[in-house]
Amino acid sequence: MDFETAHRHFVYREDGVLLRRISRGRHRVGAIVGGHKEDGYVAMNFSRQCYQVHRVIWLMHFGSFPVTVDHINGLRADNRIENLRAATMAENSANNHVVWGSTPLKGVTLHKQTGRYQASIRAKYIGLFDEPRDAAIAYDQRAVELFGAFACTNASLGLL
Repeated sequence: MDFETAHRHFVYREDGVLLRRISRGRHRVGAIVGGHKEDGYVAMNFSRQCYQVHRVIWLMHFGSFPVTVDHINGLRADNRIENLRAATMAENSANNHVVWGSTPLKGVTLHKQTGRYQASIRAKYIGLFDEPRDAAIAYDQRAVELFGAFACTNASLGLL
């Protein structure tokens, strides 16, 4: 798909939804394009190819497909253009909103041998802390150093 084809067939709505501009088979003009997939993305079929809707929206606004389109707020179905940004694969993975481990804080786990809280990022040790909040703050600082605007921190997730 190219820029002209996308504009000929689809209309972008400001809430991040694509609508059909041309009736095609069972799909009528004005119908919402795509459906939610198990992985959280919205995808569509066009000319026997599957496209992620956020990538088509990017194409319609900027004229080309970047390597990766990142959802700034981490919500894969939020395809508003202001929530999308071009990214490398590393930047996209840095903007991971998943919190896992033995605490409800990103990058912080309970170190069982010492009973203290360990901060780490990308399997790299940051330090041991007496309080989980201190470990989370250390994680956030390191995340910003490593990933800049793409850092997904405890503070940005509302966990601190």
